Amino acid sequence: YPQLDQLVDDLEYSSCWEVQSQALNALGEIGDPSATEAVIELLEQEEYSDLQEAGFQALIRLGDERGKAFLLQQLKNGGRLAKRRAAQALADTVKQSMDGGQMSEELVAGLVSALTDAESSVRISAARALALSGNPLVMVSLTLLLNDPDLEVRGEVSKLLGQVKGREIVDRLHQLLNESKLGQIKQIAKVLGEIGDPASVAPISALLDSADGDLLYEVICALGNIGVLGPENKLAKVLLNTRHHASIRLQAASALGRILKQSSTESDVVDA
Repeated sequence: YPQLDQLVDDLEYSSCWEVQSQALNALGEIGDPSATEAVIELLEQEEYSDLQEAGFQALIRLGDERGKAFLLQQLKNGGRLAKRRAAQALADTVKQSMDGGQMSEELVAGLVSALTDAESSVRISAARALALSGNPLVMVSLTLLLNDPDLEVRGEVSKLLGQVKGREIVDRLHQLLNESKLGQIKQIAKVLGEIGDPASVAPISALLDSADGDLLYEVICALGNIGVLGPENKLAKVLLNTRHHASIRLQAASALGRILKQSSTESDVVDA
């Protein structure tokens, strides 16, 4: 690449932000790892913080381990914007470089550590990156964010967890049903319903004895999503209990209808 030296010179010696930004983009497109050190040196200069996003993306495309190490360092020790951008960049790194669904231990450790960052956007970006692994053992680490104080974080993590299949994550969520506060239990029940594992029917059905109407509603929705009758068919008991609000009984009727529609055996219908 005859233009490589000129682009590196633009990074090191140009005083024009636009020229440096164009050089970063061009170096990323070329993808020559030999430019990694020049990009890192530029990004280490505080006055070039506005170039962080372009620089982080260039490091990803250059594909050098030094670039990944720098991003992990920024994720751990950088400023607020640097952490957020590093987490987003590492998510892109995962997309490009994962082999067979495996993430390096160093990358997992860095992203898991970022789940407790003070900045909610960093926690969300780290969660998204970890979710890309598709590995239930890695995804278990995301369950701690179901108790996050930020509503947006809880919502994003619930969506990510709802897409996971695997005994490890389901077992962990079952455990959390007994350890969490009421608000989080509602969220966990919703996630379990989205995952749709029949093993969740019994622990979720146990919550049908709750006196909290909002929790009952989420539990009934979850059971309808899973599509399997619970022990003692408690849904039918909720439907017939005139002490429950009409909206709860209506939701129970809807859930039972969905379960019966999905039933594959005549005995399910008879039991209902």
